[in-house]
Amino acid sequence: RKFLLIFGIIVALASLSALAYTTLFYTPTKTMQGDLKEQLVSEFDGWEIEEQPLAETEAMQETVEGILNFSQAVYRTYQRGGTTIGVYVAYWEPKMMPVRLVQSHTPDVCWVRSGWEIHPEESGFSVNCQLDGQPLFPAEMRTLSKSNHTEYVAYWHVLGDHIYVNRSKAGQWDRWDPIKTLFVYGLHQQREQFFVRINSNRPIDEIWETP
Repeated sequence: RKFLLIFGIIVALASLSALAYTTLFYTPTKTMQGDLKEQLVSEFDGWEIEEQPLAETEAMQETVEGILNFSQAVYRTYQRGGTTIGVYVAYWEPKMMPVRLVQSHTPDVCWVRSGWEIHPEESGFSVNCQLDGQPLFPAEMRTLSKSNHTEYVAYWHVLGDHIYVNRSKAGQWDRWDPIKTLFVYGLHQQREQFFVRINSNRPIDEIWETP
């Protein structure tokens, strides 16, 4: 018990010291410039492209923006024939949002809370992928269904030049996660963040090479 008490005090002091340092002295680099909406294709031959609201109603959108507290966000759908691809990107400037709170709004949590069911046997975790021969960060691949509709999802939570992955699911919470993330990511938790999600009515591997 004495050892655990001493260990707990050391961890608490280390956490407080790191928090004080990141708050007062640590200033991460901001790399995102300009309007996020301009980074996504808005016109492409043969595709119908539409800007989508982040929520169904204006009141719900204000709630979403208040909870997520992002700097910028955009959601667009690309449709051609029977194929629909949705692209959602949210961006947080450095020191804008704790990584754990961003992670708590992944499809594994938010979509499930909204009634979607994940099919683990058809999903992939930290899947290696590349595009045009260039390696990308590993992606979280999910297959979800709701009311006889299936949606295929790939997403990334980018923290600076790292990927942040927490296997939290709806209704579950790891009480040790704040301490573990401190030791794993250290002060890098204050860096800028992106959340990128691609969803489609077709499997991701079928649309992956679509221009």
